[in-house]
Amino acid sequence: SETTFRVYNTHLDHVGKQARLIGITQIIEDIKTDDLIFPSPVILTGDLNATPDSDVVENIKTDGGLVDVTDRFEKTFNNYGKPYRAWDADKIDYIFTSSDIVCSSCDLWDDMPDGKYMSDHFAVCAELEI
Repeated sequence: SETTFRVYNTHLDHVGKQARLIGITQIIEDIKTDDLIFPSPVILTGDLNATPDSDVVENIKTDGGLVDVTDRFEKTFNNYGKPYRAWDADKIDYIFTSSDIVCSSCDLWDDMPDGKYMSDHFAVCAELEI
């Protein structure tokens, strides 16, 4: 469509809650600043190391005004199939978009070629219309 859009990708800290909050606050501020200079649709992706009920995700939705197009997934971390703490099993990988982007499909890549995990996370993907 030749429509210009901006993509932000991140991997937030896996240990510190405060570091995650500071990181996402900076990203949201960068998105807002960039939008003042060149308004365009926005896509934010990444391993946020934060669950859907976290302050990080809430800030993206409220302060950032972005929509979680991967909201139907409950778990994205798999630890290569090895045992792990129960709270690590939640959804921590996301795709957010501005409201002017339509998500026509969204999938979780949980393929296991030859019985092997491709990563310690399942990839999330979306087909977006801008």
